[in-house]
Amino acid sequence: MPKRKRANAATAEADATAREAEALARLEQDPLSASVPAGTDGMLPLHTACRKRGSCNLISALLVAHGEACSTPDAKGRLPLHWAAERGADRQIVDRLLAAHPTAAADMDAEGLLPLHLAAAAKAPRDTIAALLDAHPEGARTTDASFYRLPLHFAAVRKANLDCISLLLGAYPEAAGRMDGE
Repeated sequence: MPKRKRANAATAEADATAREAEALARLEQDPLSASVPAGTDGMLPLHTACRKRGSCNLISALLVAHGEACSTPDAKGRLPLHWAAERGADRQIVDRLLAAHPTAAADMDAEGLLPLHLAAAAKAPRDTIAALLDAHPEGARTTDASFYRLPLHFAAVRKANLDCISLLLGAYPEAAGRMDGE
């Protein structure tokens, strides 16, 4: 990586760390702030933290302060798990969110997408895909509401790694013979 890009990446990481420290301090000072939406999109701080790839420490603190946020959809019908999956969160975060809301992996957003569809499209880590399949095995055979794609279709289109594709095929082998729209 060129020197300038490394410097920009280091600055961005330092900024993110500082923002997270501020969020944790604000949460410690005012735990009720975890239950207040930040804007008109219906996103609670937990949704935002998942969308912005917050650390496991921040996600855990938000869950302690306002665990109900895990089952509260935003304006797009998304739960925090949807945002974490779309951002390719690691298994530790996904496991914490599922512990707080065990059926979240089976919830579709307003566009008819499961967290598994979003994780497959995001080329999420293998362990994340595995956690979502463990929580909702039927997700491997569930099509989205718009284009009738399976999670395997999303993974293939995005050129996900073979481990993820193998997991999805193992969960639903018939997916290999299904086309979009079926």
